Amino acid sequence: MIDICQCFDTGNQSALPRAIALDAQENLWVACASDGVLRILDKDCGMIDDSFASSLDGAVSQAFAPQGLFHGNLFVACGDRVMEVDVQTGESTVFMANTEAYGIAFDPEGSMYVSQPSQDRILKIVPGLPGDMNGDTFVNIEDLPGFVEALLRLPDAPLPILTADMNCDGCANGDDIQSFIDDLFNSTIHAPCTRDG
Repeated sequence: MIDICQCFDTGNQSALPRAIALDAQENLWVACASDGVLRILDKDCGMIDDSFASSLDGAVSQAFAPQGLFHGNLFVACGDRVMEVDVQTGESTVFMANTEAYGIAFDPEGSMYVSQPSQDRILKIVPGLPGDMNGDTFVNIEDLPGFVEALLRLPDAPLPILTADMNCDGCANGDDIQSFIDDLFNSTIHAPCTRDG
């Protein structure tokens, strides 16, 4: 065993460095479970940024997404939610609220996998059919409450919220309402959005 990061010192004994990931430059991104701070270290354990992002308390695991739907950002499983960290700005936002999340990974096609051990399952989150908020492969009246929750950014909105992005402009907002209504009442089906970054 080689201890490469004895030099990692948060200055806070209870920081609990737990979730780690390497970026393309071999920098080590460390999310600490107790203080919720994401730190970036170089490959020699020199501190690059001692507070790149915050609000990651409970961090268990993390992974970089490929470019595309998830924009190459860092996603952190925090036990009761998944957080998204913008790798350019450090802004952290809730991606999946109020859901068990312990392990996280991405496949080359960009699908996200999230482990939920208490339920003995792994969720696969893929670029979905726009408007299919409950994941049953149809856009119907059962999707309406989830669509409204996504537009209002409510904490328990169905996942991912981008499924409500009917016009594929990268965000779920009022501009998507007409397309959702068209799908709902006219059986128009939109192809899944493709996002290049």
